[in-house]
Amino acid sequence: MTLQPIRVYERGEDQKTGKKDKPYILSFGSRRCAAMELLGREAIRAVVFPPATDAEIAQARAVE
Repeated sequence: MTLQPIRVYERGEDQKTGKKDKPYILSFGSRRCAAMELLGREAIRAVVFPPATDAEIAQARAVE
């Protein structure tokens, strides 16, 4: 189990095109997510935020 959950955003309707068919956008925790995959874990704790624009997600990443 990770100490700090990853942060994801639900995908908005305008963000569900092409290869972007996954229901969430990973915002923070890509290395934790990759480490859990290497360990063979199928689940990880996450804080799920409502849909946001790409610009809002980029701004949150910059502030963090």
